[in-house]
Amino acid sequence: MPFLELLANARIASAMRASIKGLGWNVSEEVKGALAHSQKQPDILITRPSPEPPIVIENEYKRGNIKKDCLNKLGQTLTPEYGGATISAVVGIYSRPLRAAANSDEADEMLRSGQKLQYAVYTGTPEKHERFPQKGFISGDVRNLVEFIKPAAEPEDIIKAAADKLAEGAERAATHLLTDRARDEYGPKMGDKLRQPWPTAPTIDRAQADADSAARRQTANMAATIIINALAYQQILDGHKGIRGFAQLRESETDKSLSKDTVVKEFNHILGINFWPIFHIAKELLLLVPAPVARGILEGMAQTADDILPAIRHSDVANIVRRYNF
Repeated sequence: MPFLELLANARIASAMRASIKGLGWNVSEEVKGALAHSQKQPDILITRPSPEPPIVIENEYKRGNIKKDCLNKLGQTLTPEYGGATISAVVGIYSRPLRAAANSDEADEMLRSGQKLQYAVYTGTPEKHERFPQKGFISGDVRNLVEFIKPAAEPEDIIKAAADKLAEGAERAATHLLTDRARDEYGPKMGDKLRQPWPTAPTIDRAQADADSAARRQTANMAATIIINALAYQQILDGHKGIRGFAQLRESETDKSLSKDTVVKEFNHILGINFWPIFHIAKELLLLVPAPVARGILEGMAQTADDILPAIRHSDVANIVRRYNF
């Protein structure tokens, strides 16, 4: 008996459930009665904690029009039983290699062993949608598929709003750095860390002065963005292996506000566990900022980190904001 598509959906959903522990996602296959205004059923439905949107996966096991199937689900509303949200992202996958499986056990083994699937995501509405990638498909195993879904399924407006908040917060902190009288003592060192310019030579040429000012602001913005990004991840890690979030750090301070020494100490604790790419450069940059200046910007940075937290849990907002601003 050939391995049927509905069994393939079940095995893919099962493999995904094994890869999403700790994310709070619920993965169900062949979901009847999930759509409020259609008798069609999603091949696989992923619901996530509010405000994170649901995601539908349409699996093409043999032959079919994957775009048509995806657009048929895009913009549909889930029934109240499934949260009532609108589907703004549908991932289409080709799982044709699973046709070689004789039964569910063989399909499970293929997926556990890293069997590659092909996939792309459609976001928006049937009338106005985007596809990523624009052409062709991404190839990866189930773990790769889960990692792809995290940022790819976020509505653009949520990501853009978080990127805007990060850019605004970084701009405020950068302005504080740039107006500090001692900026040229530590600014060039920041530039060295980031391989970015921080001009200090005086000039009477207006055009050169404007260019130097823009270069310093870009470096200061980049430094602030990196520190805020690390602070947001610190909040995500709050409670993991003794990592302290902002609330606990504030409690350790006499004035109940974040200080450079306390934040650096916590960054060092996190680095002792892992997460080197995020926290090492952030710590090195923060160490260069004089303590009084850091005291003046850290609370604002922490607020920005909290503002972008819902989006950054599933998306690298810092990289996105660099595309917008740097």
